[in-house]
Amino acid sequence: MQQPAGDHAINDFHFSPDYHIDEILFRHIMGTVTNALYVKPQTAYWFDLGQNRAIGLNGSVIYSMVQVPVSTPGNSLNYGLEGDVGVNYRNKGEGVYGGVTWALFFPMAALSRPVSLWGDNGAGTTAAQTLRIFMGVRF
Repeated sequence: MQQPAGDHAINDFHFSPDYHIDEILFRHIMGTVTNALYVKPQTAYWFDLGQNRAIGLNGSVIYSMVQVPVSTPGNSLNYGLEGDVGVNYRNKGEGVYGGVTWALFFPMAALSRPVSLWGDNGAGTTAAQTLRIFMGVRF
C-alpha cells in the first residue's frame, strides 16, 4: 500500500503472510504474525554425505507474547511456548529436497477464555501438535 502524500510517519508495520516463524501458533491459529513479540532460539546442523547430498537436523523454541493484552480472549500477556524439531534431506546435484517437522505448542493465558471474562462461554486451552512433511524438486 502506498503512503499518502505528505504523510512522513512510519507507524504501521505488517508482516508478509508468507513469513512463517513457527509451525502452529502464527501459521495456523493466528494466520500471520500480529500483535506479538517473540523470542526464537534455534539450531541446525547439516551432515555432509558427499556428492552434494546432506542430512540436516534442526530445532527451535518459540516463546510468544502479546503487545496489547486487551486484544486477546484471555486479556493476558502470554500467547504460548512452541517447540519444533525436524530432519531434512537435500541433494544439490539433482535439486531434490525434503523433510519432516514435528511441532508441539503449549498455549498460555492469552488464548484461553476465562469464565471471569466470558461467563458460561469460558473455556481453557490444550496443547496442539502437528507433523509436516514436505518435498520438492528444484529445476
